[in-house]
Amino acid sequence: MKKHTGGFMALLVAIIAIAAILGSGLLSVEALKKHSIEKGLAALATGDLRTAVEKFEKAAKYSFRPNAFILLNLAKAQAALGDTEKAIENLQKAESAAPSDPDIKYELGKIYINEKNYGAAKKEISGLEALQTDKADRYAQELKEAVQTGTVKDAVGDFLKKILPEGIPGILKNVLPGGDGNE
Repeated sequence: MKKHTGGFMALLVAIIAIAAILGSGLLSVEALKKHSIEKGLAALATGDLRTAVEKFEKAAKYSFRPNAFILLNLAKAQAALGDTEKAIENLQKAESAAPSDPDIKYELGKIYINEKNYGAAKKEISGLEALQTDKADRYAQELKEAVQTGTVKDAVGDFLKKILPEGIPGILKNVLPGGDGNE
């Protein structure tokens, strides 16, 4: 009979130690992600958009897969800073992670309306209507009204630009697109 030298026990202790190290590493990453989310939400609430973007980007890096909540808030901050291209990209990633989240479709719809991309906005409205929830229906109605208002303003603005060689009158500058006098 062969005498055991403790190799099995040493291997078992090593496996347990590795598991403990990995577990504590995962907990640390999760804590860092949570901290970044909290700081990002606080920055977003106070209007510190650059900090919000920085914190949400950090939180997204600590996520093992796309996190819709993080990407949605990152996109809100990016859109508010005027970086609509990145905001749309992050909202599309968020939508892939959570296809039935009405907040994501709503934010996408708002950006598309601001960019006068009414066709894309209408697709988001249809997506909201398909969700058949009260919140989604409210969002869809709000976006529909914004699309209608935007298309009317655009039509009136284009018409006035064609018939008024001096540009849009001062009284209308605040209510019509392109009414900033920079034509």
